Amino acid sequence: MRRAVTLALAGVAATALPVTSQADMILGVFAGAALWQQELSGEFSDSSTVIDVGDDLGIDDDSNATFYVALEHFVPLIPNIRVERNEIELSGSQVLTRTIDFGGNTYLATDRVQSDIDLGHFDFILYYELLDNWVSLDLGLDVKWFDGEIVLRSAASGEASEALESPVPMLYAKASLSLPFTGWTLAADLRGIGYSGDSFTDSKAFVAYEGGYGLGFELGYRRLELDVDDLDDVMVNLTVDGAYGAITYHF
Repeated sequence: MRRAVTLALAGVAATALPVTSQADMILGVFAGAALWQQELSGEFSDSSTVIDVGDDLGIDDDSNATFYVALEHFVPLIPNIRVERNEIELSGSQVLTRTIDFGGNTYLATDRVQSDIDLGHFDFILYYELLDNWVSLDLGLDVKWFDGEIVLRSAASGEASEALESPVPMLYAKASLSLPFTGWTLAADLRGIGYSGDSFTDSKAFVAYEGGYGLGFELGYRRLELDVDDLDDVMVNLTVDGAYGAITYHF
């Protein structure tokens, strides 16, 4: 009887071993480059004037690139790491229909204002793989570090700008379901934080395929929302969203 129990326990351990060994023993490097079709909506202000990016500035949709590299290792307790670069640069040109104040300048109605909004940032993500099989779950911390700015300029009133250069810590979660023996995966990725009425969220849902030699692609939809009263002295209530496509590589 004791021998039978021992053999049964050994069988259970052997069944679980491939999952554990895959998670702990293999060193994986993941990289990707994406083109994100971005639509910007919302408003911002650094004064008494709240400026709408569509109605006031006529900001156009545009496409920008994102890149990432991730390292998943075999060392227990030490988190995996993922670094991303997200370019978000949109511009517009429109004749004002009202007077607005920004950056210490006053732009008058009938002025043609050129505007550039840069929400570019790095993401530095530390995470753990809690599940790593057909169902995968990653949890961790993302520090989203903005290095952008908002610029308005006109021939009559000159140029004014406000820098957006703050780190924002966020919780990070990614869940995925692999369709066995097909190379296809359904996944969702969420980063977010909320405090004192402010909130930041960055979410995407996508389908991915990985073929031979680790080469693959993603197709999905991404939405970035910033609703904060004071981001480097600027009130920001902006949303960037749109479809994206990526080429990925895993080795």
